[in-house]
Amino acid sequence: MTDISVFPNRATNNLIILYPSNISSFKLEMLDTNGITVLFENKALNNATEAALAIEFLEKGFYACKSIQ
Repeated sequence: MTDISVFPNRATNNLIILYPSNISSFKLEMLDTNGITVLFENKALNNATEAALAIEFLEKGFYACKSIQ
């Protein structure tokens, strides 16, 4: 399992995801409180350790992020 950081808490427009430098891509799934997938991202990092996800289209609420290997 890869250690990731997701911030800011109470995001409105973008989520920043920090990954260790030893991975080349990531898959991330965002779930609502009912367990329904509302966002799925599969991105190449191109030697970066940070990625931004646009979330302004999501309704205000609570969401969980899950990293998929």
